[in-house]
Order: sequence, then C-alpha cells, then structure tokens
Amino acid sequence: MQKLSIKSIILGSVLAGPSFFQNQILAQNTQENQTSLLETFEEKLKTFQSEINEKILNPPSDKVSFRQNFKDEEKIELSKRQLNAILLYSEQDYKELFHVNKCSIYTLLKNRLIRINNQPLLNVEASVTSDSSTSTALVPIDTFLAHYYKSNCRLSFKQSRLFEKGLLKDTFTKLTPKFPRNQTQCLDQYKDLKSNINIDHICSAPYTIELAGKLGERLRDNSLSISERSYINSLRRQSKTYTDEINDRDILYFKNFCSNLSREELFCKNYSKQDFWSLIINKQKSPDHIEVRCRNILGKTTPEDKMEELDYLKCISLLRNEPSRCMTQGPATGTVLYPMPSCNEISETLKISRLKNNYNDCPRNIGNYAIINGARVIKHFATNDLKSKDCVFPSYEKIYGLYLESGEEEKWPLSICYNSNDGKKCLPFIPGNSKENYNALNMVVANALFQTKIVSSRIKCEQVSKKQFNPLRLKYKAGCWVVPQELACRSQSCKYNVMIDNRKALEIWSEGSLSFDYFKTKYNSSDADIHSRILSVLNIKEQEINSLTSLKFFLDNKKNGIIHGQGCAEDIYPSHYQLRKIGICTPMPFIIDGYKEINNNTYLSFRSALDDISSPRSVLWANAFTALSRYSTLSPLKNWELYGLY
Repeated sequence: MQKLSIKSIILGSVLAGPSFFQNQILAQNTQENQTSLLETFEEKLKTFQSEINEKILNPPSDKVSFRQNFKDEEKIELSKRQLNAILLYSEQDYKELFHVNKCSIYTLLKNRLIRINNQPLLNVEASVTSDSSTSTALVPIDTFLAHYYKSNCRLSFKQSRLFEKGLLKDTFTKLTPKFPRNQTQCLDQYKDLKSNINIDHICSAPYTIELAGKLGERLRDNSLSISERSYINSLRRQSKTYTDEINDRDILYFKNFCSNLSREELFCKNYSKQDFWSLIINKQKSPDHIEVRCRNILGKTTPEDKMEELDYLKCISLLRNEPSRCMTQGPATGTVLYPMPSCNEISETLKISRLKNNYNDCPRNIGNYAIINGARVIKHFATNDLKSKDCVFPSYEKIYGLYLESGEEEKWPLSICYNSNDGKKCLPFIPGNSKENYNALNMVVANALFQTKIVSSRIKCEQVSKKQFNPLRLKYKAGCWVVPQELACRSQSCKYNVMIDNRKALEIWSEGSLSFDYFKTKYNSSDADIHSRILSVLNIKEQEINSLTSLKFFLDNKKNGIIHGQGCAEDIYPSHYQLRKIGICTPMPFIIDGYKEINNNTYLSFRSALDDISSPRSVLWANAFTALSRYSTLSPLKNWELYGLY
C-alpha cells in the first residue's frame, strides 16, 4: 500500500486541538506559541478541505481531468491528497482497519463505504504515472479498482468471491468461532481474527449494515439528490443481503470485533466479564433465568413472540449498561415487592445462588406467603417439574399436591360453589388455569357447565382478571371466560361471572380461606403446617441452623441444599413494613441459598415470599438474624425457625 504522508498526522492533531491545553498553568509565551500553532493548523485544515471539495468532490467541469481509460503501461494509484482525505474523514473503525490490513481501504472503496464530508466517494483522485511523467486525474471508483485492486491486492481480490451473494451464509458459518468462555480464549480468538486474510471482507458486513441503517433515515429528506438517494438504496440492498444470509449471532460477534480492532480488552469485555450474564452467553447457565425480565424489557410479552439468542444478547447488554432497569422491569407490574435489586446486585447474587428459578410465580397475585415459599421449596427438589404459562396455578398446585399425596384431600380449604337444579354444589378447586389438572378453576367450571347442561358438550374455559377482560375485544367476544366480579380479588374468596360468547351463563363463588401456617404455631392444630407436610411427603431431610457457622457449614457441604425460615417483615424490609409500635411482627417466610464474604461481613442470597424468584437480594446476616430473633420472641411457640433442607 502507498505510504501515508505525515500530513494526515498533522491534520489529525488539529482535530485533537484541545489536548494542547490540558495543562492550565502555562507561561504566557507558551500559550501564545500554542495558540499560533493551532491557528496555523486550522488554516491548513481549511485549505485542505477546500482543496478536497474543489478537486475531488465538486470540481468545476472545465477544470477537471476526468479519465476512464488507461493504457497497460500506465501505473495508477491514489494520490496523496486522496489518501489524506480518506484518512481524515473516515470513521475511526475504518482507520483502525486500514492499519491492520493494507488492502482494506480498497475493499471499503469497492463496497462504497468510504464517505468524505458526508458525501459518498464515487470518484477518486489518482496519480497516473507513464514513463517518467506523473499527472493526476479523477477516476470513477470501479475504473480505478479494475486497474489497481486485482494487481496490487491479489489475495483480497481472490477472497472477495467468497463474500458474494449466495455464499455469505457458508462463509460466515465457517469463520465464526464459538463464543469464548474466558479471557484467554477471547484474546486467542482476537489475535487469530486480526491476522485473518479476510478481515477487510468480514468487517465490510457490519460496517455496511450500520451505515445503511444510519443513512436510511435520510431517505425521508426530499432534498436528497438522485445520486445520493441511489447510493443509500444500494447500501440498503447490500445490507439486506448480509442480514438475510448471515445469522444475527455472527453479525453481532463481528460487529463487536470490527469496532474494537485496536481494543482487545474492550472486545473481550462482553465474553470474559465475570458476571452471571456471561454464564448465560457462554451456555453455562440457562436463559430461563432472565426470560421473564427480558421479555418485559424487549416488549415480547406474548407466547408467540419467540426469544432468540440475539434477543438475549441485546437484553444482557441493557442489563449491563443500565443496571437500574432491573429495579422495576421484570415480572408483571405489581406482582412482586418493588423496587427489586439492581441488575448488578442480581447478577452478583445469582452467582452464589442455587435455588431453581426458571419460572414466574407472581407472589402478590396469590396473596399467601406460605403458598409461595412452600411451592418454591417443592419446585427446587422436584425432578419432573413442568413449566406453565399461568403464574398463579403452579404454586397452588404444589401445595394441593401435598394434601393429595398424604391422602388428606378433604382438608384442602378451597371450594368453588354454584347453584344447580339439585341445590348448592361445591367442589374443591385450585386457583388458576391448567390444561391437565381437573381441579384447576378453569377445568372445574367447564365441568360444571356441562353437568348443569348449560352447554351440550364439554368446552374449554379460561380464568382472566377483571382488568384483563374486555368484552369489546374480539378475543373475548367468543369462548368461555371466568371473570371475578371484583378488581382486587385474591382467588380464595371471590364471586365470578362465567361468560360464554360474551353473555353471562353462570355465577359461581369460592368458599374457604388459606389459613394454614408455614411453620407450626400451635400444638393442637387440626391441619399440619407446610414445613411438616414438605418433610413427610417429599421425604426431605432437615437440619436446624442456629448460627452463622452452621449456615455456612450447611451450604458448603450440601450442594443442592437450601435453607428456609421465617422472620419479621418489619426487620427484613423496614422501608415497606414500618414498625409503628412494639410487639408487631408480620411473619415472612424466606429462602437462603448462598452466601459470600465482603469486608468481613457475610451477605446472604435471600428471597422472601414477596420477592421475584429471579431477583435474589443480597442481605446481611445481621439483618436476617434480627428478623429471626424477633419472630422467635413474638411467635406463639417461641421457636427459632431456620432449617436446612436437603
């Protein structure tokens, strides 16, 4: 490649003018000298810009030497002025590529990526040497490249065939490595890519996509010339070819690489960063951990909106760059305790967490802390747990299953009732929707409609909230819908309207209340607490945790073990549960599933029954200890309720 003149460096220094004034305490004469020097540079820059405009971009037709044909013995190359202009006006990423690969400047010219002063470079100023004489002429890019590119950049010219339409998919599939799992792998990949003979063609793809997207917005401008409009549309067509044939993962990978050609640490930051999100990128952790949150952030709220790998990468980028998002974005608004922890805190805590959390259980929609915490414990030890689209039903189902397995189904406190020809009839039910469980509310209602002969054949029903149900929407004008009459119904004591094809077909109501305790509160209770049922039904072992030492020992030695307990919410969340008078304690069950030491303090991976399952908090042991101690003092049986389960 032609040598780059010192002029480009001088002009670059002009652009970086403020660096001359970093030292505020300068002698007066030094300041005057520097001011004079800067003014000289500015004058040279203005002169140079004027030359570029007059000689290359917009030359007078009567003063320009324009050539399209050359003799074989003539040697052509970019003029020094043209090279300097390209270096001065090119994007920083392009300049870095020019230093890495000597032929990249011509590849980018071929792909119409080089612009000067925001104008497409369609002609270049070339130096033409014949015998001992040298002249300059304006030459169309295609003409120049036909004479220069093939003979001076033979390998690049040859490899360009692999990057033509129809071959891009196979080419990039072979080029793209697996995402690196650590810093060493990443730096090795970076070194290999930087020495790759195809680097100019590789980087042309993300550069074209980015430039086409940026310039495409200008097409709305009616003042655009025909040539400018044609140029932008040509870029957009090439961009579409890239995005049609190259998968999003590869584009994202090479966009990161080609924008960091002299910054390997920055390139590797996304892959070697030691946060929980990197474990998801590297396939070491399932994206289930962030699916609900990412759907909310990206606006993919319906099951039809599939989450692709690129979606998770975009989401993770937002979690890293805007950590406050996690405080309010994740599960549906109002279903958990707000604010949630920041993305950074969640990431650090998930790294030490072991509780299964590949689901969404919307605690506030259930309204019973014992059910939430008990269901989380059961799901953690389940071996065949199935995911459900409904966030209410699975938690109730897990607790109902404890009654079913112990042969005490009659003790289940919830019934759904309706009036039939034979009088009032009540059936046990589980709040929420299910396609398989006949005790789910939607299935019980569908059966009741058939039994009362309101419908002649069995139909499918679905429970929705009063807020969701909109009879004006097409979706709700047909089918069977179970709608609570009250907006804030918590499922355990409600009246419902059963709507069929947008008319009221039946009124039903629920009876009973979920009054059972998480831990035992009296000796002669007619119903067992959830903790006891979990131990007896699931055959889980327990170990009392009575100190920080025993907590650490348990978590260190029981790799799948978790700790559950109950404390006063006023001590766990003082900003939400204010202690207005002595002796008040709101029992709050919780799960601890990890710990870490920071500055001689022990922080716990902590989720109360009100917290989002995917957003553990980092809580000081001292705070948890206070909540446990006060509950032990104020609870009826004065028990210290903290147990390891395994």
